[in-house]
Amino acid sequence: MASKQLDSLKISSAKLIADKESRAKTLQTDLDKKVIETQPIIDGFDGLMARINALGKLPSLPSFFIMLLFLAIETSPIIAKLLSPKGEYDFKQEDLEMGIKNVISQNRYQSELQKKPMPKFTTRCMPISKKTKNSIITKRKAHWNY
Repeated sequence: MASKQLDSLKISSAKLIADKESRAKTLQTDLDKKVIETQPIIDGFDGLMARINALGKLPSLPSFFIMLLFLAIETSPIIAKLLSPKGEYDFKQEDLEMGIKNVISQNRYQSELQKKPMPKFTTRCMPISKKTKNSIITKRKAHWNY
C-alpha cells in the first residue's frame, strides 16, 4: 500500500516538474528575445557609465579641472553662507547661545557661593559714649513728642 502511494506520488510530481521545467524554458527564451531586441538600444546609449569611462581615459590635467569643477559646485552653498551678512536666524541663534551661557555662568557663580563658608556675625554692639547715647535719646523723645 505504501509503495502504491509512493509510485502515484512520483508520477504526479514528475508531471509537475516537467510542466515547471517547460515553463522555465519558455520564460528563458522570452527573456533572451527581449535582450536581443534591446541590445542595440543599450549599445547606442550614451549614459553616465559611458561618461565615467571617458573621464578615466582623459589625461590628468583635464580630469583635474573637472574634479575642481565638481568640488566648486559642491562647496558653493557653504561659501555663500560664510560670505553672506548676518540675518535674523543668526541673531536669534546668537541670543539663544548667550542665554545658555548666562544660565551656565549664573549656576557656576551660585555653586561657588555655596562652597564658600558663611561669615560669622556677632551680636555685640560697639561701645557708645555717654554723650552720643544722650543725644540719641533726646532725638527719640523729640521725634515721638513732636
